[in-house]
Amino acid sequence: MKQKKSWWILILVSFGIMIPFMTPYLTLNPANSRISITSGTVQYPVLVAHIAFACIALIAGYLQFADRIRLHRPKLHRYAGRVYVGSVLISRLLALVLVFYVGDFTIAVSFLVLSILWMLTCWRGYRTAVQHKFDEHAYG
Repeated sequence: MKQKKSWWILILVSFGIMIPFMTPYLTLNPANSRISITSGTVQYPVLVAHIAFACIALIAGYLQFADRIRLHRPKLHRYAGRVYVGSVLISRLLALVLVFYVGDFTIAVSFLVLSILWMLTCWRGYRTAVQHKFDEHAYG
């Protein structure tokens, strides 16, 4: 029971952080952006797409850990996994474009490292699932 409660706390905290950060971008108005936008560039559309796909990845990622889905609905688990992998891939590729618009070198490097690590861990999970190495996939 304690593990289930801690997952719900993690989900609520994650959404509590995610929603306020993504809300200004739902208007699709660059003036509402939380960061400075270089006008006349692809920065804002890429940023909005990056945020949208990252949110999809987070939601699909949580579905991957739900025992009810993973154990009792394996097709849904696989489908959510594909959505997760696809959205991570797209979000991370968009993040690589956004790195060039970050003015602070330290922040740009941090963003780049996070993007690369998320892609690598996602790829590793995908490969172990496809290779039917389920112990490594689940706990690897």
